[in-house]
This record gives sequence, C-alpha cells and structure tokens, in this order.
Amino acid sequence: MKTNSLKDDLGRQVWCLMGLPIDAVSMGETVEKVDSAIRERKKLFLTTPNLNFVIGCRNDEVFRNSVIQSDLVIADGMPLIWVAKLLNIPIRERVSGSNLFEKLLKRNGIGKKYRIFYFGGQDDVAKRAEEKTANLSSVAVGAGSISPGFVSTTEMSKAEYIRKINQSESDILIVALGAKKGQEWIVKNLQTLETPIISHLGAVINFVAGTVQRSPVWMQKTGLEWLWRIKEERSLFKRYWNDGMAFVQMMASDVIPQSFQKNDQTGQLSVKKEGNTLAFTGCFTENNVDSVIEEVAKLIDPSSLVSIDLSQCQKIDQRGLGVLLMIKKHVPKLCVTSAISEVEKTFVRNGAKYLLC
Repeated sequence: MKTNSLKDDLGRQVWCLMGLPIDAVSMGETVEKVDSAIRERKKLFLTTPNLNFVIGCRNDEVFRNSVIQSDLVIADGMPLIWVAKLLNIPIRERVSGSNLFEKLLKRNGIGKKYRIFYFGGQDDVAKRAEEKTANLSSVAVGAGSISPGFVSTTEMSKAEYIRKINQSESDILIVALGAKKGQEWIVKNLQTLETPIISHLGAVINFVAGTVQRSPVWMQKTGLEWLWRIKEERSLFKRYWNDGMAFVQMMASDVIPQSFQKNDQTGQLSVKKEGNTLAFTGCFTENNVDSVIEEVAKLIDPSSLVSIDLSQCQKIDQRGLGVLLMIKKHVPKLCVTSAISEVEKTFVRNGAKYLLC
C-alpha cells in the first residue's frame, strides 16, 4: 500500500506549532483527504494533537517522532488554534478527531459503507462500539474489534491481531490505548497494517460505545470541552491541571513574546547541496518556501543526507520550520547546524530546539 513520499510531504502546508508539525487544513479538506486515501487504498497515518500531545512531546522523543512520522496532522484542541492566531499562522479551524468521525458518518464519500475496526479501549468497549456503529450511521459498519488489555505494545502487536485487522478489509482503524502508547503501537505496526486510515482516536470509541457523552457544541467551540470531559471522567482532572499550568508557562515565555515581533517577509531563499549537507541561504519564510520546495525534493537523498546548514539563513519562521520537520520525517537523524543567534532563538521559542545540533 502506498504511503507519502518525500515530495508528498514537502507539498503539504505544514507549520511548526509549539514544536509539532501541524497541517493547515480545514475540516472539509480533511474529510476529502480521508475519503481520497480510502478510495485509492493509500495509507494515511492521521494524528490529532491537542494540548496534552504538545506537552507530552516536549520531553518524549519517541512520542514526538510519532507525530512527525504522521501523514496528516490536524489541530485537535482550541489552545492550538489560539496560539496559531496569535502568531499569524493560517491554522484557523479546530479539526478534532471526534468531529471528523461524525462528519464521515453523515456522508457517503467513497461510494460504499465505511468499514471501521476498533482496537483498544477498556473491557468490552471496542466490541460495543463495533456493534453500535451501524445504528449510528447508514454509511458505516463495524468491521471488527480487539481489546488487547493492559499489556506492552509488543504483546499488542501479535501477528494474529494484525492478521485479524487486515482480513477485516477495514477502511478506518481507530486505536484507543492512551495517546503515547497508541501512537507507539501505530508506528510499530504501520508497515504491516493494510487499513488505509489509521488514527489514535481514543475518545471516539467511548462516544460510539456510549460509555462517555460528548460535550455540548458551544463548549467545543469555546475551548471548554475539558470541563465536560472532567465531569464525565474525573480521573482526567490532574492531567488537565498539569497541562494548563505548562501551557500558561509556554504562553508567557515563548508565544506572547513572538506575537509582538514584526513579521518581516522580505528577502529571497536559495538552496544548494554540498556533499551530505543541504545549505539554505536567505529568508526561510512563508513567502519563499514554495519557490524552493521542488528543488529541495530533488536534492535530498534520505539514505545519505545528514545535515541542514543554516549559516547563511537570516530568518526562519514557523512555515520554514515545518519544511524542516517534513525533511526530518524522511531523514530521522537529520541535524540542523550553524544557525545564527536570531534564527536559533526562533527554533527555541517554537519548541523545535531538538532539531539543532
């Protein structure tokens, strides 16, 4: 089954938002991408970061790399939208995994019923979700379910599990193992899974099974859904408290100071290859990125490229950082070198210091 090439990923409108690559896509565009992947049987690893993802990825390289390795990353959380607006990043719409699932269940974009497989959840929740899918929509059916229990990702990756998922001929695989473990499981099994759409959407299984109720729409739109989630699942209080405190600190130290900076987009950008190093010269910013994308795709050999030289780069913004993250997806050991002080500060304030050598 086909997956994203380097050229595909460089063609995405990806921005670095608080250290993570986020696609600037609307709900409508996301639905079309999902349907297209199903029709073409092209694998699409969909990740839906919220604030908890952002905080967790800061100090967890494996977790962070699972987001970078994704084929489509949508902003599932109003705090991400607030930050994007403050920094003038064109990610204007919250595209939550739960809302995306509801949109799919209200349409028939592939000419047949969506076949949905559920993996994870507590007790028999996955089985209940499988059985209730057809009752929720006339365009979807449950294709199967597995509840592996509280075991390691290795134990969850048994050949019999992967075989059952593949034999189900499902269109969408919904994973619910807790964000970190779920992302880890997907990355571990991504090459052998044959389902086109693969995503960790933990809350969706509970919503479909009926064990947890979704918040009112007005709470979703105003960023207060977390209050409802705490009401439904009191164990989430500590997580939301810790994430909230970390978010306030990030806003004060990184986001707000950037929001006052002038967004000077003047200058040009060029790129050349020197051995195993790709060197950028000029302003690595939104207005200039598209002019070099095609050349970058031609110059990069993922099997040999080692570093990015930014010694002649005067400026970089979140769009430029997004391009570097897409290169890192295909060159995992990528190292960014020689960034001048002002450019290095941009990496740090956008949570992308991990790219620097």
